[in-house]
Amino acid sequence: MRSGLESWELEWLAGELRAGGEDLLRRLIGKLDGAGKADAASICEALGLLGPDAKSALPALEAIANRRGWLGRPREAGAARAAIIRIRGDEPEFILDALRSGQDWLRPIALEAMADWPRETASRHADEMAEALEPLLGATDLRLIGQALRALSHVGPGHARVEVMVARKLAYPSASVMRAAAAALRDICPRTPEIVAPLTGVLRMWRLDPAMGLEPGHRDGLPWPADPRWMAESRRRVRSTAIWALGFVGAAAEGAVPVVLEHLASGAASLRQTAATALGGIGVASPEVVDALTLTCREDRTPAVCRAAAGALGRLRARDAEVLAALRHALADIGTRKSAAWALGQIRPPAAGCASALVAAADSNRDRRRVVTRALVRMGPETVPALIDALGSRERWPCVAAAEALAELRAEEALPALEKLVDDGRADVRAATQQAVTRIGSQRRDR
Repeated sequence: MRSGLESWELEWLAGELRAGGEDLLRRLIGKLDGAGKADAASICEALGLLGPDAKSALPALEAIANRRGWLGRPREAGAARAAIIRIRGDEPEFILDALRSGQDWLRPIALEAMADWPRETASRHADEMAEALEPLLGATDLRLIGQALRALSHVGPGHARVEVMVARKLAYPSASVMRAAAAALRDICPRTPEIVAPLTGVLRMWRLDPAMGLEPGHRDGLPWPADPRWMAESRRRVRSTAIWALGFVGAAAEGAVPVVLEHLASGAASLRQTAATALGGIGVASPEVVDALTLTCREDRTPAVCRAAAGALGRLRARDAEVLAALRHALADIGTRKSAAWALGQIRPPAAGCASALVAAADSNRDRRRVVTRALVRMGPETVPALIDALGSRERWPCVAAAEALAELRAEEALPALEKLVDDGRADVRAATQQAVTRIGSQRRDR
């Protein structure tokens, strides 16, 4: 809440002005010069709340800022200067000059205006923002650091200096700063290789996890104060963000694979899930990575972690026998079935042994069944014999999935088996086989 008016009153006034209040805007500007201390400050705050919509008020505000400042009335002068910055917030050079001015009271207001810049504006001025904000990130004012990080979050990916600046704040010994840096990094979606080293350093620094061999209370073999619960949670969030960002960077983060692999053994399921996803994003299909993901997919008790591991194996196109066995095992669990089917569709293993398991995994959920069907189609015509066999199943949904896949494959050799089911007593089977017969038959007629 700003001084003078309650926040809801400021919002109401701004709404009135934007709704067609040009006359009201002119009246407020007219009253500004003769208003008393409290009223003048309130009017300035309301005009500032309007932002660039109140640019016609700039001459009056500049007069208040200059004249009342000389008269020793800092409240109105400060409110007018703050309003000017907010109104000119869409002028990057003006805001950057305000940040460089060295006036401490101007910085929070300029940062607030900068945080409203659209991404294209922030990206266009990324270098100037980095130069102006780097000193603020080294300040001791936590609120100022948080504001600077929020402003940098509007810069898009591809700006190495900005990405590194934000990543380094993940190691700052303040929960609020770490959370702000994590949120900014996720908004930026980093992609530059330069960020790999600071992110890896953060992971090694905050690696306080008993399951990974480091007890809380010890770091690098030295005594360390026990973490309060809120600080430990902040560090987990930071580590999760750092791992996620490494996966986003992709192949350039190959050097970070060992430290990401360590987090597959974390006691926190959220870290294991993020690590598995990141390994798929980095894309290094080394034996160590594939074995670790296979073990996680097969043995982890948290479905979300198993899903992430299955998805990573799919992205890595790992075709080892143990990988395929783990994915077939995951098909049996409703919580991991969709991810395992997607992974098999990406890997495209030999149809023998996988097509039957896939079609048998089809169930009543339309989204999961669609993923199963797409996986079977991606595996190619070699799946047709298994699909024809599945049409004879007593289970409804494998029949439906087989008919849908055969329709996509335009498998003419399946027509006799499909035609036997066009009058099936199960409505879902009947509809799917009729559609398949129609699509395959139309292909035959078109030739």
